[in-house]
Amino acid sequence: PDGIIITELETGKIIEANESVLQLAEMELDGVLGKTTLELNLWKDAKDRDKFVAELQSKGNVKNFETEFRRKSGSCFIGLISGEIIRLKKKKCVLSVVRDISDRKQAEEQLKQKMAELEKFNKLSVGRELRMIELKKQVNHLSEKLGIDLPYNLDFFDATPDKNKS
Repeated sequence: PDGIIITELETGKIIEANESVLQLAEMELDGVLGKTTLELNLWKDAKDRDKFVAELQSKGNVKNFETEFRRKSGSCFIGLISGEIIRLKKKKCVLSVVRDISDRKQAEEQLKQKMAELEKFNKLSVGRELRMIELKKQVNHLSEKLGIDLPYNLDFFDATPDKNKS
């Protein structure tokens, strides 16, 4: 499922691309060969492409660079791209592997939203319960002052261990 693309390092021209990357970009091989990814408008943000190339040139490889790519139709996908400088036919080239992680990113975002909702609910419910315990303690305290039976048994909220239980 990973897209593989080989470009010349110096010119950025595409010299090879596998079927997966062509499907991701919604393009045909003869329409991409000899062109740059910038000419094809594949990077949603050209600055990301510049960062990717700069990191490649300084380190020789890039692992798991996350960015958005644009398809021929104009729709975008979130991609995870890794690249490495290689020698091919006596030229320095970049071998890049691209994976569409849009579904994963969407699932992560949904999980974050659900976690935020759960945290909010938890704070509300715990806060409510703590307030109820406090009110019950106040009612018990007033009942004690009035000399009547305590309406609430709050022993189970006592954090001190019972020494008589084994």
